[in-house]
Amino acid sequence: MTHDFLIKVADVLDAIADEKEKLSSELSSLQPVLSRPTPGKRFHIFCSPHNEGARELIEEMNAALDLDVMHTTDIDRMAQCERMLVYLNARTWRSSPEGFAADVWKAFGAGVRLCVVHE
Repeated sequence: MTHDFLIKVADVLDAIADEKEKLSSELSSLQPVLSRPTPGKRFHIFCSPHNEGARELIEEMNAALDLDVMHTTDIDRMAQCERMLVYLNARTWRSSPEGFAADVWKAFGAGVRLCVVHE
């Protein structure tokens, strides 16, 4: 490789790093806009009590982004939710796999769409 080629590669890498920094700065300044649940729905999302970490994830997101994602863990209110959070992580199928699977099936039956998130 020639010296000039290495200088050009270094310049390209510096430019890429600058662009990444600018993009990161721009993304961090964006504030998500959250609309109310659609008519006929009371909550944005259902968090199964059998899906370890799901409720905590929504609460952490609410705090970090200054949002108010309305959520419930009450299975009897699932039909009032726009979506069900399916939080896939190392604990998803450990504590109550049958209960979580039953909640997912109930969501399908109620026409509640799934929102799949992974760790």
